[in-house]
Amino acid sequence: MRRLLPALLAGMLLLAGCSSSEADAASVTSAETSYAGASEAEQETQDVTLAETVLFDQDGIRITATGLSTDSLFGPELNLLVENDSAQNIVVQANYCMVNGYIMADLLYSDLAPHSHAVDTLTLLGSELEDNHIDTITDAELSLQITDADYYQTIDSTAPITLHF
Repeated sequence: MRRLLPALLAGMLLLAGCSSSEADAASVTSAETSYAGASEAEQETQDVTLAETVLFDQDGIRITATGLSTDSLFGPELNLLVENDSAQNIVVQANYCMVNGYIMADLLYSDLAPHSHAVDTLTLLGSELEDNHIDTITDAELSLQITDADYYQTIDSTAPITLHF
């Protein structure tokens, strides 16, 4: 009986997954439409450029914005070069990020060993750009936090940094 129950449940799930309805077809069409809309927004932001800019340079830790990529899966990415010439393990994260005056969720977690460097990105979520009707990024403001990775103590936090694209 114990062997029969999982097989029976798997069969029921398989049959339920194979059924289709007009509602399913409508949701697929809706998803395709919103994807096409996202693609148009990405095409409009592809003209955005950023000159190489040093965001932080102190105590052997240097963070440089090297450009902006728009072909990412989740949204535009601020390309970063993070250099750790200090003697401690560090983590770099964003305290906050604002694009065209709107606070955005971002993705940045850069973990570096002593005397190393990493090429990383701060990702701006495309869904949040769409929600705020941002087709072209004109400026961004952010603050970075550098933390000791071993003891979770804040080493430094930057003042607000403004980037113009």
